[in-house]
Amino acid sequence: MPSRLFARRARKRNAAGTDLPAVFRVRRPRSPVVAPPRHAPLRPEDATCPDPAAASPGAHACLALEHVDLAIGVLRRHLDAEPRPMPAAWVMLLDLCRTHGREAAFREAAVEFHRRCNVCTPDWERYPPDRREPGLEAFPRILRELTLAWGTHECSRLLDRLLFDNRGGERRGFTMNAYNDLIALRRVAGAVLETIEQDFVEESKVRGAHAQARAEADAQTGDEPPLPASAVPLARELESQLEADLAATGSAPLAAD
Repeated sequence: MPSRLFARRARKRNAAGTDLPAVFRVRRPRSPVVAPPRHAPLRPEDATCPDPAAASPGAHACLALEHVDLAIGVLRRHLDAEPRPMPAAWVMLLDLCRTHGREAAFREAAVEFHRRCNVCTPDWERYPPDRREPGLEAFPRILRELTLAWGTHECSRLLDRLLFDNRGGERRGFTMNAYNDLIALRRVAGAVLETIEQDFVEESKVRGAHAQARAEADAQTGDEPPLPASAVPLARELESQLEADLAATGSAPLAAD
């Protein structure tokens, strides 16, 4: 009976962790409480686009307060005020309208999006587009041009023309999947170009420092110093020995300085 009581007390102490050092008393972390999203997030392809909040932070503030119509109004005012707004802002506006059932606002924004950007007019019934539909890989000529110009300012200018040059809506424009690919490439191309330019700046600094160090070393070195007086006899002896060896082999003697 005492042994059972002792075992029961030992199990209680082990469960409470009283007989363990403090470093081993690890509390089990509580599972975080994750609140359900209050509005539908953007699609994964929009995560590769420049953040539209940088241009219109008021839209995200309105979304946090569940004021969808106010957020749509903020985005519309930004798009109307900017001569060339970011394409991601258009995509965000379309997502908001489609997710929250604002069909009239969606269709109006889709027509304006097509008029100002080189993209097909998004369709209410087929938005968001099917991921199985081809993207920019359906345009091999454009991919070849981008590949040849990659890492240069010309590549950025080419992407800008592809994104915005729609001649007032006269062109049919890219599909949404291809257009999203162009948005992602524009962002990556800008980052690559910035890195290359930084590398050029660092390389020029290193070359300048190396040239300066070499010039200072040359200035300090100057002409070779003359031999000390104690070394003159030894040098003459070596020179005469070398001339004798050359004469023995039939070679020309050393030229006098």
